[in-house]
Amino acid sequence: MRIHWLRCRLSPISQHWMPDRGQGRRTQVLGKQASGFCTFEVHLRPRAKKDKISIGDSGMLEVSVTSPPVDDRANDHLVKLLSKTLSVPRSSIRIIKGQHCRNKAVALDGLTEVEVKKLIAV
Repeated sequence: MRIHWLRCRLSPISQHWMPDRGQGRRTQVLGKQASGFCTFEVHLRPRAKKDKISIGDSGMLEVSVTSPPVDDRANDHLVKLLSKTLSVPRSSIRIIKGQHCRNKAVALDGLTEVEVKKLIAV
């Protein structure tokens, strides 16, 4: 099994996830917690009949949103739905991979992977 590594940090000026230039720790991209945030995979289904979050057979979050995939509306809807479901501010959720495709990697500040799965399973 091959593991892909990504080094990230939160840029204090732009508040976006930027590649780390040698500082900080190595962070596994999907399903691990390090440096105060956790990351997980999301499969997004835009233009659904209703909003829904579930955990798929492979352990990936499957999110259906009613917004179309035009002008980042589906991504914005994903962030709003996750923040409402997980009771965290929208500013603590970042899409770090997959801005223009259905499979995404999402970083979340303040919760662990176990807490995320517990809140979604309820």
